[in-house]
Amino acid sequence: MSETKQDDGLISVFVDGAEVRCPPGTNMIDAAAMAGREVPHYCYHPKLSVSGNCRMCLVQLGLPGRDRESGKPMLDADGKPIISWFPGPAIACGTKASPGMHIRTDTDMVRECREGKLAPEVAGRSAFGWIQHARYGNVGGLLIQYRAMKFG
Repeated sequence: MSETKQDDGLISVFVDGAEVRCPPGTNMIDAAAMAGREVPHYCYHPKLSVSGNCRMCLVQLGLPGRDRESGKPMLDADGKPIISWFPGPAIACGTKASPGMHIRTDTDMVRECREGKLAPEVAGRSAFGWIQHARYGNVGGLLIQYRAMKFG
């Protein structure tokens, strides 16, 4: 499918290899959700400004490569674009969709980064702390526990 269709105004982004059609500028957490992929996050909410403080939504980001001399897209033997992956992780909450963008939500690098963010959160909570949060309705602790079990 083409990266941009003139008739619908949507662009193609790829989440873990699955193509998603979305409006330009869609937040990558939302684009991943459109593809059925969960990107864990604490500080992101679609109706608030992006702070990017928690660093829980780290993903691997790539864009179609371009030849430096000609500016033309780099293609493999099958005519598909060669993706240039960024060397480090990017925050999905602060990254807006652009045509042909690729993200990976579950690589070794991404898992290591998430585990590094979750370990101090979990270590700072006692078993009693989990009960306290559940009893008084503050789901912050339960969210940390859920994220640690699922992503850490």
